[in-house]
Amino acid sequence: MYFAVLELSNGNVRVHWTNNHYNDYNKDADGQYVSPQSDCVFDTLLKNADGSFTLTRNHQVIYQFNSLGLLVKVGNRRGQFLELSYQGDGQLSSTVGSLTQVTEPISGIFLKYHYNDDGFLSHVTGPLGRQARLSYDSSGNLVQMTDGAGQTISYTYNDNGQLLTK
Repeated sequence: MYFAVLELSNGNVRVHWTNNHYNDYNKDADGQYVSPQSDCVFDTLLKNADGSFTLTRNHQVIYQFNSLGLLVKVGNRRGQFLELSYQGDGQLSSTVGSLTQVTEPISGIFLKYHYNDDGFLSHVTGPLGRQARLSYDSSGNLVQMTDGAGQTISYTYNDNGQLLTK
């Protein structure tokens, strides 16, 4: 699963990735974004006329962020992209919004994401209507996952929320 958020601050950019990692890109005197981080030396970050950003990583994966900083497309140099949609206004101040669908544009194959009232992923629906369902305890721990074929995996946790059994 892809997820990232782009944050613009004082003309510089920080891209937050899902694994609690981020990359910084600083605007130089020529208006180009360059990163002081060694893993980003060959990255190209461009600000588009509409306020959106396009980041091409050194391994040629392309990330497109809208003007709010939300990741809206992930693709490759062959022009194959996954498009991501969000519900709500997508503001970074309190919530980013929830990913509601991922569609592979060439085949049209998609996954729809549904959330419970607490904001946790409750089920994922595939193109054939099959659903994977997830259940949580009052602490927000995942306690059960049932795949589209009806196979169930249960999880238990200790008092500290650490996984005990699967």
